[in-house]
Amino acid sequence: DGVGGETELVEKLSRAHRQLLKHWELEERVAALKTAISVAKVLKEAKHSFYPSLFVVAAEILDSFGSLVYARIRRKPEREAQETARNWFYKTACVRELIPRFYVEACLVPGYSVLTDETPLPRLASITRGIGSPLVAAYARAYLARFASGRTGLLMARDTLFCFSKIDSVSVLDPAMEAVLGSLDSGDAV
Repeated sequence: DGVGGETELVEKLSRAHRQLLKHWELEERVAALKTAISVAKVLKEAKHSFYPSLFVVAAEILDSFGSLVYARIRRKPEREAQETARNWFYKTACVRELIPRFYVEACLVPGYSVLTDETPLPRLASITRGIGSPLVAAYARAYLARFASGRTGLLMARDTLFCFSKIDSVSVLDPAMEAVLGSLDSGDAV
């Protein structure tokens, strides 16, 4: 495995990103969603040693997908924007696997602002408690921390600190912990 395995996964993710953008350009929204799901699946399968670098690549792709969806929603009149946003969240709710569903919904968090003043962040933060791998759970919280602050940020910080006691090589958690703690200093992004 080693560096060769990491390079192979990064190349796989790069191909997936190009594929996602192509699907979007061709207005193949479901295919783009499926590609985003496949990217998120990589985050449940990666090895400890290079998880942080794969997380960064996958997170950028998921952010790209979330931005495309949000831009599409914002270009529509209010009523149509709400319907479009609901449709994306319904599609996401149908994703069977926890980790891909979590990441796809998390990257779509800005779209919630079209539907309600309430935020799904506390619910999404609590979902991370159901992730069996402490490493994968810590990085899921790091991804969510981009949108979180206040009470949700404190919840995620506490849960991530708990992960430190469950992993042998805690240095692999440093970037995740940094992101989660950073959410405590920032204001609400959503």
